[in-house]
Amino acid sequence: IDLIDSATEVNTKATVVPGKEPIRKVQSKATVVPEVHTKKTVRDLSAKTKALALEIELELLDLMGLGRLDDEIIDRMISLYEKAMIDKTGKDVISLGKLSSTEINFLKNATGIDFSKFRRIVDFNGARHTYKFHGGNHEKLSNQIPVEPIHFAFAPKVISEYDTIKFQPKGINKRNDTILYTKKIGKTYFVVEEIITGENKLRLHTMWIKK
Repeated sequence: IDLIDSATEVNTKATVVPGKEPIRKVQSKATVVPEVHTKKTVRDLSAKTKALALEIELELLDLMGLGRLDDEIIDRMISLYEKAMIDKTGKDVISLGKLSSTEINFLKNATGIDFSKFRRIVDFNGARHTYKFHGGNHEKLSNQIPVEPIHFAFAPKVISEYDTIKFQPKGINKRNDTILYTKKIGKTYFVVEEIITGENKLRLHTMWIKK
């Protein structure tokens, strides 16, 4: 036997037939491992697999004329989301800089507020909310796919190169006004930012992906 699956228990017995080589009987018992995200499973995500997934997604972005993502931002977004898959609380924050002049004008017309001093951030709470409602086994809608770490890394691209943008007064969290961005990158990505006027910040609230 040359190849044996590591998740298979193998038991062999030799059967002797006169004039022939022994025949070995193989009994296999498959082990079913449930999908559970732990510190070990997240840490053990194959670096090779992650790199391949990233390469494929970035090639798709290039083909669609979207350009490449910032490598440092990719790494930080992936790390933040992987941490949110494990921990319930965290203080990690990623700064994405100021808004574009197009966004500033759009939001001023929609809200009457000057957004020129606002900064865009992605924090642990946004990553955790995305995972708890739309990641792994948490995504319950059949027309949507679970958000994985590599998908979460695209949020800045969806925001900066959106297909559509929509202001939502007292948006989906019913507390603060929000902005909904969509971008088709093979599938359709949705990103919601929360407007924190008291802090001059736009904070990623959640993200989901439709097939």
